[in-house]
Order: sequence, then structure tokens, then C-alpha cells
Amino acid sequence: MTQLITYFSNLCFFRAGPQDAPSSDTVLYVVGILLALCYAWSSTAYDSPFISIVVTAIQVVIYTGVVWLLLKIRNLTERWSQTTVALLGAALLLEVIKIPIIILVPGDDGLITGLQIKGPLMLHVILGIWYFAVMVHVFRQALDTVPFRALAAAFFCQLFTVFLMQIVLSLLGLSVTETV
Repeated sequence: MTQLITYFSNLCFFRAGPQDAPSSDTVLYVVGILLALCYAWSSTAYDSPFISIVVTAIQVVIYTGVVWLLLKIRNLTERWSQTTVALLGAALLLEVIKIPIIILVPGDDGLITGLQIKGPLMLHVILGIWYFAVMVHVFRQALDTVPFRALAAAFFCQLFTVFLMQIVLSLLGLSVTETV
């Protein structure tokens, strides 16, 4: 366990790459489930905790599918497990870092942004940018490509995941809870 935490922290500080990740399906599933649960806990988009868990689980599955698609384009699908563990693990570590801050620091009221989020908005923005940089780092190594293409892959991964999530949510008849 400590080896995984050390790996994920090294990855987040750009001292490790996806090739250093374990290629275990068990690790992949555990990290994916924990990430979905963390996302669901920090989400205020749905009133029902069950719906939040289902939606975040769908989000993680779609995200991992988009990662597979990017690797498939370059005929590197054998790297999928390690790349996905790296990306999900980095996201999980950054989500876990947010938890004590969210609990201890009151959140923004959402009047300016219209968003209802737990904790300070800047925390989410900073960690989101940091995670995006980690994504670029991981894609650069996993796809054996130049930084610009890795940046494009990270953008594609994020945007296509959101696009597919919107389609799935509309097919399921789910919409984000509106707050006034």
C-alpha cells in the first residue's frame, strides 16, 4: 500500500511515469472504485448519494475507455492497464488531499460562479490544473509522443469524457440538480 502511495505521489511530482505503475487488474479496479467514491463524496450535483455514486462510476468507466481509445490509435493498448492505474491513482491522490481541506475550510457560496461545490473554489482549480499537467506527463510517456501531442491527448481525453458523460446522462434521464 505504501508503495502505491509513494508511486502516486512521485507521479504527481513528475518523478515517475506510467511505466512504473503496477499492471494489476486488482489495483486498477480498487483505485477506480475508490476514485468514484471520492468523486461522489465531493459532488453536490445530485441529491441522492446513490445517484452520485452511479454517475461517478460511469464517469470513471468512460474516462478509462477514452484512455484505451487514445492508446488504440497508437497501437499501444498493452500499456492501458499501467496508464490507467497511473491516471486514476494520481486523480485519487489529489482527491484525497482535498478531503481535509474541504472539511476544515468553508466553501465558496457559489453566488459569483453559480457552482455549488464543497470547499474553496481555488483549491479545485489549482488541483485541476495540477492533474491536467500530470495527464500530459503520463500521455507523453504512454503514447511515446512529443509534449504538444500529449497536451492534445489530455484535452481530447477530458473533452471527450465530458461529451460522452452528457450523452449517457441524457440517455439515463439524469440532470444535474439546479440550485438557486
